[in-house]
Amino acid sequence: YDYDSKYLVSATFRRDGSSRLGNEKFDFFPSVALGWNAHKEDFIANSSVGNVISKLKPRLSYGVNGNQEILSNYGVFGSYGSQGTYNGQTGYANTGLPTLDLVWERSTTFNVGLDISFFNNRLNFITDVYSRDVKDKLSYLTLPYYTGFGGILTNNGTVRNKGFELEMNADILRKEDLTWNIGASLTTNKNYVVNLPDNDNELNRQGGTEIYNPATGQNEWVGGLQEGQRVGNDLIVTYEQDYIYADQAAVDAHATRQDELLRDPTKRFPGDVAWVDQNGDNIINSLDRKVIGRATPDFIGGFTSSLTYKNVNLYIKTDFATGHVINNHIRVKGMRKHKVI
Repeated sequence: YDYDSKYLVSATFRRDGSSRLGNEKFDFFPSVALGWNAHKEDFIANSSVGNVISKLKPRLSYGVNGNQEILSNYGVFGSYGSQGTYNGQTGYANTGLPTLDLVWERSTTFNVGLDISFFNNRLNFITDVYSRDVKDKLSYLTLPYYTGFGGILTNNGTVRNKGFELEMNADILRKEDLTWNIGASLTTNKNYVVNLPDNDNELNRQGGTEIYNPATGQNEWVGGLQEGQRVGNDLIVTYEQDYIYADQAAVDAHATRQDELLRDPTKRFPGDVAWVDQNGDNIINSLDRKVIGRATPDFIGGFTSSLTYKNVNLYIKTDFATGHVINNHIRVKGMRKHKVI
């Protein structure tokens, strides 16, 4: 609905069903979006502000999307498979558990945005701040080996994505035969675990790895999925190199150290790595690893430049990412310490 090109409303109401689900085939997915062309209001257009701001449009939207693409046809009913032939008879066994109570995965997104332009649309900004909750997330959950099944599809809690997007575009030159436009963008996104099914682990943890934290003096679990924490699947946990054994005397100084990274925990040679013993127990094992960063960037963005003279155009595009760890396997061979590149 558009009233006087100032007030904009869009709404969608839909109910979808899927035969890939069992007892809960249908769900409701609404959305609504609001926009206000404030620059067309008389108190802006007829004022000195209107001479500077050529566009001012705040936006607000809320919507729910459904997803069931991870499901296969008839998979919710379970499956049986042949186990081979014995004594002339073919045997069959249950190979997939039925999941008739699965529900739609729902992505609920709340977005606040602002479009603003200056100087007759020569300088333009578009910004959005959003929060997206993926509820009843459909995922494959690993089961204990003694169940006889590798895993099961389940509605595995709620994950929240939060971030913002900023885009800038500017016309530096506006001539008949010569134009120059530059642009820039900056985005960030972080994923958090809101809740998970109860499983008797602290924070209902799923996956992850246990390490020693020198700051607290306690063992703790990092990575994986834990309620109230960032999704840890991109967390990089590794051993920290202290130095290289320069000679036999340096090796002998650690004669009593047990290094479980070696085939023989007590046999070391000059040129080998001396790892940091994080918990000071004189044993190098998985508890001595540390978190060195994430593989996912904190910020990503880019810059563009488009220079046009008559029918000739020069276009330059650059991208960047920052705040993450890159594992360079070649450099690792000679690195003295792990570095953030």
